[in-house]
Amino acid sequence: MMEGKEIFSRWGWLSQQPPEFRELVLRRAYPRLIPIGGTVYAEGDSPGGVYGIAEGSVAGFARHGVGPLRKLEIVSRGQWFGSGPMITGRRRMLSFQAHEPSLLAHLPLAAIREIEALDAGHARRFAMISEIGNMRLARIACDLAIPDNARRIAAVLLRISGVEEGLDGFYPGGFPITQAALGEMANASRNLVNRALGDLEARGWIKVGYNRVRVIDWQAICSFVNDDE
Repeated sequence: MMEGKEIFSRWGWLSQQPPEFRELVLRRAYPRLIPIGGTVYAEGDSPGGVYGIAEGSVAGFARHGVGPLRKLEIVSRGQWFGSGPMITGRRRMLSFQAHEPSLLAHLPLAAIREIEALDAGHARRFAMISEIGNMRLARIACDLAIPDNARRIAAVLLRISGVEEGLDGFYPGGFPITQAALGEMANASRNLVNRALGDLEARGWIKVGYNRVRVIDWQAICSFVNDDE
C-alpha cells in the first residue's frame, strides 16, 4: 500500500526505520477504508497483524474487568497499533474504531513473519511498535493522574490533537472532538470540560467550534499542564 508513503515517511514508527524496511512493509500492506464509527478490530478478535494510519484517526477502547468499554485514546496519522498479538499470539485485548473516516494500512501477521525471515534485525524493528505504544500508555496514565480538572482536560486535548507532532495542518478547522468524548477520556463531566475549554479559549490558546477544537498555542497549553502551582 503506497498511498500513505509520505505520511509514514514523516511521522510515527515507520518513519524511524530504514527506507528499505519501510518499502518492505508498505509493499505488503493492504489499504482499509474505515467509515466514522466503523470497527477496525474488537476485543476478543483473533490476531490480525498491525495497522498504520495513513489518513484520519482511530479511537482505542479498553475494559476494566467485566465493566463497560471505555474510550481511552485517539491516535492519528503515522501511528501504528495492534502489535500485542504479533508478539503473544493471543486474541485482541483492546478495541479500535475510526474516530473519523480513515484510511489504514493493514500488515497481516503472515506478511510480518515473511519480513522477519529476511533479516534477524527486522523483528526488533517490529517490536518498536509495542515500545512506542507503551510510551503512549504511560502518557495516558500520567495525564489521568493530574489532579486538577482543567489541567487534566488540557493534557488530554494536547495528546489526542497531534499538534505536538505537527499534525494540526490536517485540521484547519480544528481537531474533531465532542465535549462528551473529551470528558470520557479525561474522566471529567461535560460541565467541567465546557468550563475548561472556555478558559483555554479566553486565554487565546484554542478556538472552540462545533464539535471541533483548534489548538492555537500548544506550547502555552503544555506549560499550563505542567504547572504545579
